[in-house]
Amino acid sequence: MFLSDLPSTASAASFVWHPNLPPARNQFVRFRRAFRLAEGDRVEGLSLFADSRFRLWINGHFVHAGPARFAPQEPEYDQPDISPWVKAGVNVMAVEVHHRGELTFQAVRRPGALWVSGQVTRVDGGIERLDTPDGWWTASAPSSDPEAPRFSFAIGAVERVDARRDQEAWRTAGRDGSEAWRPAATIDASPWGELRPRSIPLPSFAPQHPVSRRLCAPMLADEQVWSAGGFVSRTNGRDAVVVAWIHSRVARTVRAGLVNGTYGMNGCAVELGPKHSSITGLLERKNTRNGDPLRGSRRDADLPLRAGWNLFAGVVPSLNPHWALQVALPADVVPHRAPAADSPVGIFGSRDANAVRTFTEHWPARLNDVALSDGAGWFRLDQEAGVREIPSLRMAWDLPSEAVAPADKVAGFDVPLNARGEGMVVFDFGQSYVGHVCLEVTAAAGTVIDTAYDERVNAVGTLPLYRAHPGNHMADRYICRAGRQVYDGFHPRGGRYIQITVRRASGPVRLHHLVIRDRRGPLRVSGDFMSSDEQFVDIWQLCRRTVLESLDESWVDGWREHGVYLGDSVVQFAGSALLDFDGSARHLRRTLRLFALTQKPDGQMQPCAPAEFSTWHPDYTLWWGILLHRYWRSTGDLQTVKGSLATLKRIHASPFWQEGRTGLWTLTPIPPSTPGGTPFIDWGGELAGRWGEANLAMNALRVSFLQCYSEMAAAVGESEPAAALERERTRVVDALRTHVWDPEAGCFAANLEGGQRRHLCSPHGNVLALAAGVPAPAERSRLIAYLVEKCRTNAGLALQGSEYAGHMELFFCHFALEELGEAGCAKAAEHLIRSMWGPHREHDARACWEALARGAPWGVGSVCHSWSVAPMVYFGRHVLGVQWDFVAEPGVVHVRPLPGSLSEACGAVSLPGGGLVRVAWQRTTADQIEVQTEIEGDYIVRVAPRCSHEADSLQPPDSSSRPGRLMTTPLNVLSEAWWPGGKAAAIHPAPNAAAPAPRSEDQPAGQAG
Repeated sequence: MFLSDLPSTASAASFVWHPNLPPARNQFVRFRRAFRLAEGDRVEGLSLFADSRFRLWINGHFVHAGPARFAPQEPEYDQPDISPWVKAGVNVMAVEVHHRGELTFQAVRRPGALWVSGQVTRVDGGIERLDTPDGWWTASAPSSDPEAPRFSFAIGAVERVDARRDQEAWRTAGRDGSEAWRPAATIDASPWGELRPRSIPLPSFAPQHPVSRRLCAPMLADEQVWSAGGFVSRTNGRDAVVVAWIHSRVARTVRAGLVNGTYGMNGCAVELGPKHSSITGLLERKNTRNGDPLRGSRRDADLPLRAGWNLFAGVVPSLNPHWALQVALPADVVPHRAPAADSPVGIFGSRDANAVRTFTEHWPARLNDVALSDGAGWFRLDQEAGVREIPSLRMAWDLPSEAVAPADKVAGFDVPLNARGEGMVVFDFGQSYVGHVCLEVTAAAGTVIDTAYDERVNAVGTLPLYRAHPGNHMADRYICRAGRQVYDGFHPRGGRYIQITVRRASGPVRLHHLVIRDRRGPLRVSGDFMSSDEQFVDIWQLCRRTVLESLDESWVDGWREHGVYLGDSVVQFAGSALLDFDGSARHLRRTLRLFALTQKPDGQMQPCAPAEFSTWHPDYTLWWGILLHRYWRSTGDLQTVKGSLATLKRIHASPFWQEGRTGLWTLTPIPPSTPGGTPFIDWGGELAGRWGEANLAMNALRVSFLQCYSEMAAAVGESEPAAALERERTRVVDALRTHVWDPEAGCFAANLEGGQRRHLCSPHGNVLALAAGVPAPAERSRLIAYLVEKCRTNAGLALQGSEYAGHMELFFCHFALEELGEAGCAKAAEHLIRSMWGPHREHDARACWEALARGAPWGVGSVCHSWSVAPMVYFGRHVLGVQWDFVAEPGVVHVRPLPGSLSEACGAVSLPGGGLVRVAWQRTTADQIEVQTEIEGDYIVRVAPRCSHEADSLQPPDSSSRPGRLMTTPLNVLSEAWWPGGKAAAIHPAPNAAAPAPRSEDQPAGQAG
């Protein structure tokens, strides 16, 4: 043990780092501190913070990983309870810190750092401080590769860990290479603001186990694959070359696998083979490099070999910011020793600019055309395997030797291997996971274990790596030491399936356990929903799972990006709050604060936070103010509003907003990858609808923002600014009605072109105009009819597989459903839900897809995306009818059911302050509805069923929709009985008697809750 670790003096906690390691990309640094406990001693107030992330072990046991993502101005420390893991005697606290050192969608770059505070309180009342730096020692991690490729464009490096270079003793009382350890050094704390406690609950890290094996087989050994790759630094070239000498006894043509690039054979260009017929449409547009449906980022080519020696060469462009060389040849075609006596054996690669230029200008035809000199930076691919290899690229070309039926045994078995020591296992977790992989194996030293993560499997049961994106390298690598050991993944990963590929095993490989340490944020789930339509019940459950499986440190955008997006949060909060309002509000406050702290100097918001972007979505910027307003109206929390006024002022004053001659904003397109603002609006909206003079969508959002900002300014006593904002809102509304409303079409135009109204098939701007109260009363009825008609064809456009077909995607359907619900257009709303979410059910989806155009038919988008939970919001706010505005009516909860085609429904909605409202309604006759409510908390409930709007003229769902069914059990799913005595029960008029009065132009858009 490190007896010298035991401290002798106390000090206040400081930020520390390794004294001889300046922060660098993908850097792992270890810290440890020993302390002694007697019987009855207690560790109190232990608090930890690190930049970027840390893992904590006590006496070799994993305890915690953190911190939650943070803005540097307001870093938050974690306070894990370590009491279950400490013991009498010497204890070792071990902390591993990862410093990203590069742009990601999860952090703002700062130096690497660790900060620890806490104390040991002795039985006799004495105190021993555990603060950094006193008693803390540090060393670099020898097993991790700093040049590992990025996991994706949004996430930092994959893990490439060589356990042969390391031992786990550093986490315990044992000494491992103590000469490498140095006293931790205090560093400048100015890059960070004042530390504060974590503002959201700690994850449980509960183990999540796979439910089955989808595949377990030896690897197909019909090819030899040579592979290398690495990170592109600023000092080396972007392209790479490959060269090999191949000897054939006879003239023949062989099929080779290649990464996308240009190739030559014996001085002549090689033509890449055609892509598989299934790689079309969106799949082709998303990844032009992929030509094989089973082996991502692979292109096949026929190589004509002449009798004797052949020279194969190629130039491969970097997959920014990585380079990759990979060649697969038939197993009986092996690169030989070249005729020259001093030429080595094998396939070689180089990233030297001169070598690349030589190959680009002309393909070498003779052996002496290529000089393998040290100056050209040549390396042998087979020697680089496991070092420069990109694990996911290697895994993408692996195929099983046989088809194996699924099995229930998920632990305690030997991985089947071929003669080369290669095999694979695919695990199914049955649902989405987000957490840290923990794999326990027994293997020989040097055995390579690659671990990949995805949401789908392909036709042969392996993971479809690179199908969705050519730059997502979604696999980690662990090289085993000898014996039984645990690969404990540092970074959280997500998906539904995990593929384990074993290669270069010189003996048996036994897989003892695979688990995911769940790091999703906890919610106290109390919301529920049932109805007479089985499909709606299934869709609600689908949305519920999606919310719970997408919550990390806030609601995250899938696992390829794992970013907290501002616009997404509008839907995510609305859905999550139905289940646990207080927990969701805590996440929302934190999310709003993260965006405020990372606001750009010109007032625009980062699209996700904390992060550093040179581009942004101006519509998301406006959603920040609207979302803050919705939070305030739902809670009455004026203090948060007061603390946000400076952020609102910067948004409003942003120089990005440019008024045209009409007084409306004009948005000008920017070239791709150019810094600037690009509206997102929705995946389905036509691109032309994002831009243009008097852009409808952006100006409608402007109206909503101005109204929200004005109301909040007035509430905090800023009456003059509030009045000015209201005047601006009125002026913009008048301009939209004057210049953009088309009385003949009965809707607003998308923008102006040459002063003329330009119509597009996208309804997005019109939905946003409805939400903002832009149309006059007479115009509103026509606009509702326009929206109802758009609902007819919406799903058909989405299923064509085009992202910009002019339809409303799953995300934007939230806003359309809200307007349909407020207007009483139940049939149109139900049709939209059935047509857009019905395909999920047909494809046995476990969570909501990112978009219907990116769903199961195409396989390119995320299949667990919580911005797509619009139906559950509609079911809660309109079918059950639970809405409230605690600013206008404190403590009053309205229950306004909109039955539509349903005969009965019941459910529960979470309320602020830990409250809960249960609602059950049932048609008693064609013109009566019985509503019963039960309330937990100090609230007033007001019941008033609604009726359908006359514009709601959609026919009932067609025969392809699943029919509704009457519930065969009493409506008692939320209580022991049908609430005998009927709390707030009443018989109400038929909900189809008359149309509601149109909402006035000055009325706020909908209820807050």
